[in-house]
Amino acid sequence: MRRPLEGIRVLDLTQAYSGPFCTMNLADHGAEVIKIEPPNGGDQTRAWGPLANDYSGYFAYINRNKKGMTLNLKSEEGKKIFTELLKTADVVCENYKVGVLERLGFSYEVMKEINPRIIYGSISGHGLTGDLATRPAYDIVAQAMSGMMSVTGFQDGPPCKIGPSVGDNYSGAYLCMGILMALKKEKLIDKLGTLYIVFITAVPSLAYIFLFKSLGGKFGLPTTFDMENPTWLMYVLPIISLALPSIANLMKWLRRYMIDQMNSDYVKFARSGGLSEGEIFSKHVLKNAIIPIVHGIPGSILFAMTGAIITERVYVVPGAGNMLTKAINAYDNGVIVGVTLFYAVISVTAVILGDVLMSMMDPRISFTTKAR
Repeated sequence: MRRPLEGIRVLDLTQAYSGPFCTMNLADHGAEVIKIEPPNGGDQTRAWGPLANDYSGYFAYINRNKKGMTLNLKSEEGKKIFTELLKTADVVCENYKVGVLERLGFSYEVMKEINPRIIYGSISGHGLTGDLATRPAYDIVAQAMSGMMSVTGFQDGPPCKIGPSVGDNYSGAYLCMGILMALKKEKLIDKLGTLYIVFITAVPSLAYIFLFKSLGGKFGLPTTFDMENPTWLMYVLPIISLALPSIANLMKWLRRYMIDQMNSDYVKFARSGGLSEGEIFSKHVLKNAIIPIVHGIPGSILFAMTGAIITERVYVVPGAGNMLTKAINAYDNGVIVGVTLFYAVISVTAVILGDVLMSMMDPRISFTTKAR
């Protein structure tokens, strides 16, 4: 099964934790990551413990699934080789001190001239500008300067470092997320999807319903229900008007969720357990993503069956929604109360059915005390 980042080449100039953690996740998901180390020692983490036969277990963990090479970027030959690598690369990652790559002759502007589609990912301890920008930083420095250590440890004791390197971990994870979004942002389907989501979210529902009615009429589609001369075409515009907002909301949720899952531990464990990408998607990622979605399915079905008030009014569809608006115009309180009560019962029923359906999908939820 093809992994999601296969075909993506990453030049990895990072060292220590934050940068290599980012590129490790890219490599885990199929990217070709080429770790480039300087001569005379290479990455400093080659000496970090635990050691076995003078080989660092930490270095092996954080640089798994990567290719490696030694390259002296200070030499002319090294710069020529790196330039050739840039021509075939998709991403460059570095976590040098600010200004190092520029002094080596490889600023973002220079790399962009060599390869216009290159994505440049950088992690710095103190940002790119300001008095602290050129200072080096490790995770403990970030924890101390952020004040995080002041709320860790004993109340009457000194500040205490949090055990895990949370600063390095989060910065590496967020750089990975940024690279993934940058890889997708220029694709045509992404542009169309973004345009669609923004349009549906920004335009009020009543406005786009009238817009679709007008556009549909231009193409010869029926804009009202004619029960004396029924045709399946008169269902097209109401269905589109009801479906498009729901699809846009699902797209927003799935986009965000799929990106979040790229770095999830359970996905890595499933892959290490021998599951294919298809099995991981169907048995884990999709099942988790669909849990909140299935909750709304009964409501969507029930309201589609009973009718939507605005849609029925605009397209003159005979149904409960149109009945309510006519009753309001006619001051028919009996019908108003009856239809409102009908919709209230439908809403409660939809919520209950949604909870039942969600409990069937989510193993963490159960309506019984019996172990699942």
